[in-house]
Amino acid sequence: MARRFLGVDYGAKRVGLAIADDAIKVARPWRIIERDHLPLVDTLRSLITSEGITDIVLGLPRNLDGDDTAQTAEVRQFAQDLERLGLPVTLQDEALTSQNLPSSGQAVDDAAAAQILQDYLENH
Repeated sequence: MARRFLGVDYGAKRVGLAIADDAIKVARPWRIIERDHLPLVDTLRSLITSEGITDIVLGLPRNLDGDDTAQTAEVRQFAQDLERLGLPVTLQDEALTSQNLPSSGQAVDDAAAAQILQDYLENH
């Protein structure tokens, strides 16, 4: 069975999403969800169902030395919330992800999600 991955860059204001198929293993930015309306897990449940997602890769914020950041606990809690959707959730270190993206003043959350997912695909 082909696997379809959803990469997630979790943020306080926006959540970036990326998508990739197991056969191609190239992550592409997909969309950005503003966190000002529906409950996030409910929104993701709908997208996961409509896109046939089988696996979730969630970026885990860490300091360069590997220590947790102020947001790490929140992301770990979000991972537990996502696990209730019944899909495997993998935490992927996202250190330096934002610094590897072009800075254009526009939201790059979906590109960050693609980088997180691509890092996962290249290492698994």
